[in-house]
This record gives sequence, structure tokens and C-alpha cells, in this order.
Amino acid sequence: MNPAHEQPEDAAQFITVSDPVQHSEGMNKYTSYRVDVRPPPPSQNITEDVFQNSNASAVLRRYSDFLWLYNRLHKERAGAVVPPLPEKQAVSRFSTSFIEERRQALERFLRRVAVHPELYDAKCLDIFLRADDITFQTAKNAKSVPGADNGYVSQHGS
Repeated sequence: MNPAHEQPEDAAQFITVSDPVQHSEGMNKYTSYRVDVRPPPPSQNITEDVFQNSNASAVLRRYSDFLWLYNRLHKERAGAVVPPLPEKQAVSRFSTSFIEERRQALERFLRRVAVHPELYDAKCLDIFLRADDITFQTAKNAKSVPGADNGYVSQHGS
């Protein structure tokens, strides 16, 4: 571990979660977050190198999208220890302090996944970080993720 970093996920500062925005669709309220990926500076770290050769991207994601990523990682990389997501909370989930705590926790989750030796190159992570809305919704609704592990990953395992 690089002594300049306090936590392993600090090495993934090229991924940020910011700009929470509350939305209302009828009776349904949710918060979206901007997820940015910037190519990191050159390093000796293979994990960062996967992200270095790609373009910067910015997407909007909501908590349910992070939950999809968490579940897909469990399916694509069975046996890998997937970092925890913050829990879904019904009470006070639209308070300013809760939204900021959740934003920080979601950013920590993504950074931990990005530096995880068994997860950083998962196809579902790339889709989550870079896909436009239509492509992302198609992936979320699919029973498998194309290209995962050089084939398809079944929703129910193999």
C-alpha cells in the first residue's frame, strides 16, 4: 500500500460521486448523484492502469443503480468479497445530512470496487461508470451482462 494513502480506496480518487439532486415523479421521490471518472495519472498500479487508458466520463446514478452494481458484482465475480453499500433508509432519506453521508458512502463503495483486485475489471462496473442512460437501462433489465467473463453471466448463476 502506498504510504501516501490512508485507505486503499484513496488510490481511486479519480472516481467521484457528487452533486446530489432530488427528483419527484408523482409519488416517487429519489436522489440522483453525478458519478465522474477521470483518467488517473500514470502509475505502477495495474488497477489504475485499467482506468488510465479510458476517456473521462460523467453519468447520473441513483441508489437503486448502485444496488444493481452491488448485486451484479456478486453474480459476475462469485466468491469475491464485494465492499458494502450503505443501507437503504426510508426515514429522513431526503435530509441534507443523510444525503451527504450517503454520497460519501457511495463514493467510498465505488473507490473500493475500483481498487479491488477481483472486481476492478468487471464488465458491470464499466457499464455502471460509463454507459449512457439507454445502454445502462438495457443492461439493468437484461438477465445477463454481455461480455462479462468472456460470455454471459446468468441472473440465476450458471
